[in-house]
Amino acid sequence: MSTKITGWLFAGLVATFLGACNDDDDKVMLEQSDLDYLNRITEANLAEIEWSKIAKDSATNTAVVLYANQMITEHQLAQDSVDSLATVYQATLTRQMDTFRLRLRDTLRTRRRSREYDTLYMGLQIRLHEALMTQLMAAAANGRQEGVRTMAARQLQHTYRHRDSAVALKGRL
Repeated sequence: MSTKITGWLFAGLVATFLGACNDDDDKVMLEQSDLDYLNRITEANLAEIEWSKIAKDSATNTAVVLYANQMITEHQLAQDSVDSLATVYQATLTRQMDTFRLRLRDTLRTRRRSREYDTLYMGLQIRLHEALMTQLMAAAANGRQEGVRTMAARQLQHTYRHRDSAVALKGRL
């Protein structure tokens, strides 16, 4: 009798385990508002990375080049965090920049290497980081999923630092 009970208990445990591992039952979907936050943050990170790659090759001031390299590294790490979060929630991000950011990218590409270029890039850094701060504050305060709120709050701290560094560097140009 005890063998039958043990067998049934084992079968019940296996069935419970297999049911718990069913991805379809445990799937948590992002609400559209959270997906919108992640897409806007992605857009800003992609612009930051692309603009900074251009600046790395076009800036004349060594401090601006170092800042651009730092932005490439840190915004790629930030985007990796967003991508990981999207993977957890099985969300697909749109990986594109809006028309405004694309035009600014084209402006950076066509400017000649000069002090004026360095000042333009740093001014754009300030504007981009302030816009990103607004998005991150909204996501940290209003995100529906805890993971979205936590990621946004962490990235917000870095974004303040980036903006403050850009303001200080632009003031020295």
